[in-house]
Amino acid sequence: MKCRELMRSDVHVCHPEETVERAARIMRSQAIGFLPVVDELQRLVGVLTDRDIVTRVVADGYPNSTKVAEVMTTSMLMTAGPENDVAVAESRMARSQKARIVIVDEVSRKVLGVISLSDVSQTEECLHGGRVLQQITRRESYGHQPT
Repeated sequence: MKCRELMRSDVHVCHPEETVERAARIMRSQAIGFLPVVDELQRLVGVLTDRDIVTRVVADGYPNSTKVAEVMTTSMLMTAGPENDVAVAESRMARSQKARIVIVDEVSRKVLGVISLSDVSQTEECLHGGRVLQQITRRESYGHQPT
Protein backbone atom coordinates (compact mmCIF):
# COMPACT_ATOMS: atom_id res chain seq x y z
CA MET A 1 0.00 0.00 0.00
CA LYS A 2 1.28 3.48 -0.88
CA CYS A 3 1.33 6.38 1.58
CA ARG A 4 -1.06 8.35 -0.66
CA GLU A 5 -3.66 5.60 -0.14
CA LEU A 6 -3.48 5.75 3.66
CA MET A 7 -2.70 9.40 4.41
CA ARG A 8 -5.28 11.86 5.63
CA SER A 9 -5.27 14.75 3.20
CA ASP A 10 -7.56 17.04 5.19
CA VAL A 11 -4.61 18.33 7.18
CA HIS A 12 -4.89 21.36 9.45
CA VAL A 13 -1.73 23.42 9.49
CA CYS A 14 -0.38 26.54 11.13
CA HIS A 15 2.20 29.16 10.20
CA PRO A 16 5.37 30.15 12.07
CA GLU A 17 4.15 33.70 12.76
CA GLU A 18 0.89 32.54 14.37
CA THR A 19 0.60 32.39 18.14
CA VAL A 20 0.65 29.17 20.10
CA GLU A 21 -2.74 30.15 21.48
CA ARG A 22 -4.22 30.10 17.96
CA ALA A 23 -2.51 26.77 17.25
CA ALA A 24 -3.87 25.33 20.50
CA ARG A 25 -7.37 26.49 19.57
CA ILE A 26 -7.07 24.71 16.20
CA MET A 27 -5.94 21.56 17.98
CA ARG A 28 -8.84 21.74 20.43
CA SER A 29 -11.50 22.45 17.81
CA GLN A 30 -10.27 19.63 15.56
CA ALA A 31 -9.49 17.18 18.41
CA ILE A 32 -5.90 16.77 17.24
CA GLY A 33 -2.55 17.10 18.96
CA PHE A 34 -0.29 17.78 16.00
CA LEU A 35 0.01 20.51 13.37
CA PRO A 36 2.45 20.70 10.49
CA VAL A 37 3.92 24.20 10.31
CA VAL A 38 4.08 25.54 6.76
CA ASP A 39 5.41 28.60 4.99
CA GLU A 40 3.41 30.78 2.60
CA LEU A 41 3.82 28.18 -0.17
CA GLN A 42 2.49 25.37 2.09
CA ARG A 43 5.99 23.83 2.39
CA LEU A 44 6.79 22.01 5.61
CA VAL A 45 9.09 24.04 7.88
CA GLY A 46 8.33 22.39 11.24
CA VAL A 47 5.77 20.65 13.39
CA LEU A 48 3.98 21.67 16.56
CA THR A 49 2.46 19.22 19.03
CA ASP A 50 0.33 19.66 22.10
CA ARG A 51 3.34 18.33 24.00
CA ASP A 52 5.51 21.14 22.55
CA ILE A 53 3.01 23.67 23.86
CA VAL A 54 2.96 22.11 27.32
CA THR A 55 6.71 21.54 27.70
CA ARG A 56 8.04 24.60 25.86
CA VAL A 57 5.39 27.23 26.57
CA VAL A 58 3.29 26.44 29.64
CA ALA A 59 6.02 24.78 31.73
CA ASP A 60 8.48 27.61 31.00
CA GLY A 61 5.92 30.34 31.67
CA TYR A 62 5.85 31.83 28.18
CA PRO A 63 2.78 33.88 27.20
CA ASN A 64 0.06 32.58 24.88
CA SER A 65 1.24 35.20 22.39
CA THR A 66 4.47 33.25 21.83
CA LYS A 67 4.98 32.64 18.11
CA VAL A 68 4.83 29.09 16.82
CA ALA A 69 8.30 29.64 15.27
CA GLU A 70 9.78 29.97 18.77
CA VAL A 71 8.64 26.53 19.97
CA MET A 72 8.06 24.35 16.90
CA THR A 73 10.26 21.38 16.13
CA THR A 74 12.39 21.97 13.04
CA SER A 75 15.06 19.29 13.25
CA MET A 76 14.64 15.72 12.13
CA LEU A 77 11.17 16.23 10.66
CA MET A 78 9.47 12.93 9.93
CA THR A 79 8.44 12.85 6.27
CA ALA A 80 7.70 10.40 3.50
CA GLY A 81 6.59 10.79 -0.09
CA PRO A 82 3.13 9.88 -1.36
CA GLU A 83 4.54 7.09 -3.54
CA ASN A 84 6.55 5.53 -0.72
CA ASP A 85 5.26 2.23 0.55
CA VAL A 86 3.51 2.53 3.91
CA ALA A 87 6.20 0.21 5.29
CA VAL A 88 8.72 3.03 4.70
CA ALA A 89 6.59 5.42 6.74
CA GLU A 90 6.10 2.80 9.48
CA SER A 91 9.83 2.15 9.64
CA ARG A 92 10.64 5.85 9.95
CA MET A 93 8.00 6.32 12.65
CA ALA A 94 9.30 3.33 14.60
CA ARG A 95 12.96 4.31 14.28
CA SER A 96 12.28 7.88 15.42
CA GLN A 97 9.66 6.84 17.98
CA LYS A 98 7.08 9.24 16.53
CA ALA A 99 3.36 8.53 16.21
CA ARG A 100 2.88 10.68 13.08
CA ILE A 101 4.61 11.29 9.78
CA VAL A 102 3.99 14.13 7.35
CA ILE A 103 3.56 13.19 3.70
CA VAL A 104 5.17 15.79 1.46
CA ASP A 105 5.71 16.29 -2.24
CA GLU A 106 9.28 15.14 -2.64
CA VAL A 107 10.24 18.06 -4.88
CA SER A 108 8.35 21.07 -3.50
CA ARG A 109 8.13 19.85 0.17
CA LYS A 110 4.46 20.92 0.08
CA VAL A 111 2.38 19.15 2.73
CA LEU A 112 0.02 16.63 1.17
CA GLY A 113 -1.13 14.63 4.17
CA VAL A 114 -0.39 12.96 7.48
CA ILE A 115 -0.27 9.33 8.53
CA SER A 116 -0.69 8.56 12.21
CA LEU A 117 -0.20 5.40 14.18
CA SER A 118 -3.99 5.09 14.41
CA ASP A 119 -4.17 5.17 10.59
CA VAL A 120 -1.60 2.36 10.42
CA SER A 121 -3.54 0.31 12.95
CA GLN A 122 -6.68 0.50 10.78
CA THR A 123 -5.06 -1.27 7.80
CA GLU A 124 -5.32 -4.97 7.06
CA GLU A 125 -1.78 -5.31 8.36
CA CYS A 126 -2.97 -4.49 11.89
CA LEU A 127 -0.40 -6.79 13.47
CA HIS A 128 2.35 -4.74 11.84
CA GLY A 129 0.79 -1.64 13.39
CA GLY A 130 1.20 -3.36 16.76
CA ARG A 131 4.92 -3.79 16.18
CA VAL A 132 5.22 -0.12 15.21
CA LEU A 133 3.34 0.83 18.39
CA GLN A 134 5.75 -1.25 20.48
CA GLN A 135 8.74 0.50 18.95
CA ILE A 136 7.25 3.98 19.28
CA THR A 137 6.19 3.53 22.90
CA ARG A 138 9.56 2.13 23.91
CA ARG A 139 10.59 5.74 24.64
CA GLU A 140 7.77 6.10 27.17
CA SER A 141 8.69 2.99 29.08
CA TYR A 142 12.45 3.54 28.98
CA GLY A 143 13.86 3.18 32.44
CA HIS A 144 10.63 1.81 33.90
CA GLN A 145 10.71 -1.76 35.13
CA PRO A 146 7.53 -3.83 35.21
CA THR A 147 6.19 -4.39 38.70
